Amino acid sequence: SLTSMFPYNPPSFSTKSEESPPPPPSADVESMKKIAEFRKSRRGTAFSFFVGEQYGQISQTHPDLRMTQITKRIAELWKALPDDKRQVYVKLSQDHKVKYEQEKSRLSANDLKILDNDT
Repeated sequence: SLTSMFPYNPPSFSTKSEESPPPPPSADVESMKKIAEFRKSRRGTAFSFFVGEQYGQISQTHPDLRMTQITKRIAELWKALPDDKRQVYVKLSQDHKVKYEQEKSRLSANDLKILDNDT
């Protein structure tokens, strides 16, 4: 018979306690609001500020372009951007980093653990 030729061996499943990571620390509503706001502020490279400024303009002037085409065009503009104009975005990035670190220092140890579990 086929069952003797191809025996069925169901996979063995381990218990949840063996594989699951510990649940994330709990947080109150106020902490969750702070964490949500902090997550929004993560973007902050010079290029990301440039993209944020250029994307809307290009997508409005060229509504027929796809997102990937717009992104390629922005990357070309970034590469061609003179250093003095690029420094504007570098300065924005540095200022954002300072603000980001200040916001991070306002979070409690428990909030930081929750953030670490997200990433």
